Amino acid sequence: MQRALPHADSFVAYAAAAALIVFATLFKFQLDRWAGEPLPPYITYYPMVAVAALFGGPRVGYAAAATTLLLSWYLWFPVLNSFQLAGARTPLTMAIYAVNATFLAWVVGLARRMLDQVAASEAERTRAARESVHRIKNLIAVVQALVEKISGEAETLEQFRDLLRQRLTALDRAQDVLVRQDWHDVALNDVIEGALAPFLPNPGLKVISGPDVTVPARYVNGLCLALYELSTNGMKYGALAKGEGPVTLSWRTENGACVLEWREARKGGAQVENSGFGTMLIKTALSRDTRTRVDYEFRQSEVVARFRWPMERG
Repeated sequence: MQRALPHADSFVAYAAAAALIVFATLFKFQLDRWAGEPLPPYITYYPMVAVAALFGGPRVGYAAAATTLLLSWYLWFPVLNSFQLAGARTPLTMAIYAVNATFLAWVVGLARRMLDQVAASEAERTRAARESVHRIKNLIAVVQALVEKISGEAETLEQFRDLLRQRLTALDRAQDVLVRQDWHDVALNDVIEGALAPFLPNPGLKVISGPDVTVPARYVNGLCLALYELSTNGMKYGALAKGEGPVTLSWRTENGACVLEWREARKGGAQVENSGFGTMLIKTALSRDTRTRVDYEFRQSEVVARFRWPMERG
């Protein structure tokens, strides 16, 4: 149901409320003809206010209630097209309608807000579940790739055990960074170190340091996930697992913004294009903020991911 409704407080919601007012007004005239006598205008305006509040929330409902109150005064009380109030019943009736219509708009509008919150919460739970499953699959893939890589480097069982322990410890550090959400701004060096720790040292991966830059707290988790996703794909498809590369990660500042660039060479068509949830993690790394930009290109000879966000003063 929530998906079929327009966004609360949107232009579409106000337009729908206006159309409802017109319909209710015309229907009122038709009811008068059927009944053979003037009927109270509120007989069609009450349900209209409720539907308008459901469509657009409390503000749209309040606007509909106020508009219908003015229309009722102008069109029906006390005589057609007159602003003169005759008798005590007219202002009393209008006052009752004003109170009831406002209360109705508030109650139904509040129900609409709760409906939006439930839908948003459900969508967030679904996304969190997908992200958790995706992250677990990535962890398994990384551990498998690490074991395969270390087994080709270690000469003894003890050396294999020590190297694996070091990489798993780095992997644990990376997870600590990944679960950090909106706590505080973090230095870009720390974000990169935490996200790439399980994959370093690797002769195929080169980090080219740039100026000292901080990552705003709201981007930390998404950027970590994106770098971890790119590195995991490199481990899966051989660019990092075999140490061939080259993969370079660099950053620079330009026009008051920081630009972080991942550039990974493709050799022999070994890699396949990242798709689905992994691509979504990369493209939404900076929260789709209007001041940020993420470019993710899968070219014939290389994979390029570019993240740009404004540098905040202070």
